[in-house]
Amino acid sequence: MLHRSNLHEYQVKSVEHIKTHPQSMLWLDIGLGKTVSTLTALGDLIAEGKIYGVLVLGPLRVCQTVWEEESRKWSHLQHLDFSLIHGGSDHRKRAIRRRRMFYLLNYEGLPWAKSEFIAAYMAKGRPLPFNAVVMDESTLVKSARIKQGGKRAQALQDLLAWIPYRISLTGTPAPNGLLDLFGQFLTLDGGDRLGTSYTHYRDCYFKSDYNGYKYEPTEQGKQIIYKRISDITLQMSAKDYLSLPPVTINNIELSLSPKLQKKYEVLEKEMFLELDSGVTINPTNQAGKTNKCLQYANGACYIEPGNPKWEHVHDVKLDAVADILEELSGNPLLVGYQFKSDAQRLLQLAEKMKIEAVHVHSRIPAREMKDIRTRWNQGQLPLLIGHGKSLGHGLNLQATAHHVAWFGLPWSSEWYDQLNGRLARQGQQKKVIIHQILIRDTLDYATLDAQVNKAATQKDLKAAVNRYRQQKAA
Repeated sequence: MLHRSNLHEYQVKSVEHIKTHPQSMLWLDIGLGKTVSTLTALGDLIAEGKIYGVLVLGPLRVCQTVWEEESRKWSHLQHLDFSLIHGGSDHRKRAIRRRRMFYLLNYEGLPWAKSEFIAAYMAKGRPLPFNAVVMDESTLVKSARIKQGGKRAQALQDLLAWIPYRISLTGTPAPNGLLDLFGQFLTLDGGDRLGTSYTHYRDCYFKSDYNGYKYEPTEQGKQIIYKRISDITLQMSAKDYLSLPPVTINNIELSLSPKLQKKYEVLEKEMFLELDSGVTINPTNQAGKTNKCLQYANGACYIEPGNPKWEHVHDVKLDAVADILEELSGNPLLVGYQFKSDAQRLLQLAEKMKIEAVHVHSRIPAREMKDIRTRWNQGQLPLLIGHGKSLGHGLNLQATAHHVAWFGLPWSSEWYDQLNGRLARQGQQKKVIIHQILIRDTLDYATLDAQVNKAATQKDLKAAVNRYRQQKAA
């Protein structure tokens, strides 16, 4: 068991930042121990009588497997107790009424939980059972507005008036640009630093293109934003504090048959026409034709948007995964995918090869996920399949595995870095090898460009596509 004296200097710095800032933002890279630092600070504040309960918001997998497990590793955190608000309605209601120091809730459950907390406590003249909130992966509340915004963010806004202590945690504060900061700081400080009007924030510090669709910060706007948030924001990069394992990128470049390539070119021509019309590319919701091109390169295309049926195109990438698995001879391989059809086909490949495989998705129960992680870290699972969005946060998978394969690269550098970071992190004993499976003369090379140049905004993504287009025409 670890002791408080085992905290690193940078973790102690995070602890002190939280304790001295009732509203604190921590931008910490993967591996810097944001969870133990936050738990330590909150444990101290509870002992001092400043905090009597904490609502922890995060992705479901993080709530299920990270916070309580982390506390059990440290002697000074053994006394902390937790209530996970998840499952059936009756179970969630009991979890809300159970008196604990920490309440763990995934963001999707916020609208329901808000109403239940009000009914169970405030409607009966009792205070909420917490006066602190932790927003883990705070980009999930970037849509927060005073009068508009997503349902989750709005539900959080309704509770914040009674929560004076607020902590936001993320390693990627602005995955799509500085506009993403507005909602995160609004939930943190109520608008003290970046204002309460998203429109005013956008118009003051950003400039738009002639159509008014895209906004980029002005140079002066950047400086003002950074200055205004600097007093409560602590930023630390892993490269400055950790001795990270070496990483080797292995690009596996493959080709389609002439017949398949000819059909692909038709799709790509339609994609360029669509993008030229003004359609933008977004990491979480790409333009339709863009998706189609990437699906084709992966080997299966959906028949129509919203229809789960897909049709097989080729097995070029599947054969590459099979080659990697055979070369590894049972040593574990982590595979990142982009489309559900990819996951289904990878599972079919594993069955054909008589290899045990697990597809990690958001519906896996916490107990089952814990068993999967244990078996994986003991080297008992040869193949783990996951999407960067669902597998990328809160999982330590580096005990025995050091090979990652990307069946199709994502646009999002956040998802890319997070999934790779499950293996390429402190504690890894071997060189990490990232196999990137690419089909020549396809949009795969635009997604590769996006990762090489760490694309973070729609402008970056569009630029990556344009560079690919120019190179292909040359």
